[in-house]
Amino acid sequence: MALSGIIKGGIKTAGSLALPLSFTDAGPGGPSPPWQLRAPRVSMIAVETGDFKNCLLNPNGLRERYQMRYDDLAPLGSDHEIGQYRNTASANIPIQLAFDRAIIAKRLNQNEPDIDSWRNFLYQFTAPLVEDDEFTTGGPPQMLLIWPNVLTIRAQVRSLEFDYQRFSIDDLRLLTYTASLELKEARTGLWSSEQMRTAGGVRESQPEDAGGIGFEPQIVL
Repeated sequence: MALSGIIKGGIKTAGSLALPLSFTDAGPGGPSPPWQLRAPRVSMIAVETGDFKNCLLNPNGLRERYQMRYDDLAPLGSDHEIGQYRNTASANIPIQLAFDRAIIAKRLNQNEPDIDSWRNFLYQFTAPLVEDDEFTTGGPPQMLLIWPNVLTIRAQVRSLEFDYQRFSIDDLRLLTYTASLELKEARTGLWSSEQMRTAGGVRESQPEDAGGIGFEPQIVL
């Protein structure tokens, strides 16, 4: 399903989900346009709350890993095994974010860039959702990862590791750290090979046209 919608105040809407876009009011000569896109940024969104962050420094790399599972059947009298498709494990996407106060201050022309709020943003993906003092989902919130022109995917954060590297001498404020995440795709419907080919890396929801095979997963307790 392609990300399409309208832009209102720096937020691009796609269905019921709001997608953040970096923007500035400065325009090249003449009256300034209401918004002007800056260089693309990798974005992360908490699906349930709409809370989002645009990366201060884009990650240097991205990896996707898919594991297809087959059962090798051995019919009696056959001289070869027959591969029977069983399922495909959810995509694994490791990603590392870097935060360097000095570099970010220079690039964004800010004296005191906010690198600390990113830790709080990521912490929310480590605990279950709670509604009316009850644990309602049994799992952490979902993240929508948007890597412009490459990948848009719903995922759960399966592991999170902070590496704190440099601190201020005066007050021990963080100056440099990294956050390493292990994301696992969170699918909500059945995808066919053709739907995967058509959607490519843009899979922020279940198939737009399930062709009679889409379904809501049933949880058996």
